[in-house]
Amino acid sequence: MIKGVAEVDSEIAQIPVKLSEEWLKYAEWKAFISSNYSSRFAELMQVIDIIAFQHMDKQLLHYLEERAKALDTRILDITHQQIADELHAHREAISRLLRVMEQKQLVRLGRNNIEVLTMK
Repeated sequence: MIKGVAEVDSEIAQIPVKLSEEWLKYAEWKAFISSNYSSRFAELMQVIDIIAFQHMDKQLLHYLEERAKALDTRILDITHQQIADELHAHREAISRLLRVMEQKQLVRLGRNNIEVLTMK
């Protein structure tokens, strides 16, 4: 099973497995699949490294920066609870870290939004 969360209105193209396997005879399709798997694997390794070896504050900043980059905005309309749910953490811990990050001028906190100040 594959689970995805769309941040904006999106369209999904479903390709039957049988067709996907048949299309591997085409160099362009094979290159696309290989490139996609490679980038997803590299992303997975980065996430594992962050989870395993970095402190929660760095994980949180990475999460906010990546989400802001994906949405092409510095201001994220998100609650502390939503972040906690996605990072499998307690809301109180996320709120405390966000307040510290605000004091360090990494973020600016608003009502149900967060501005990521480390983004250009």
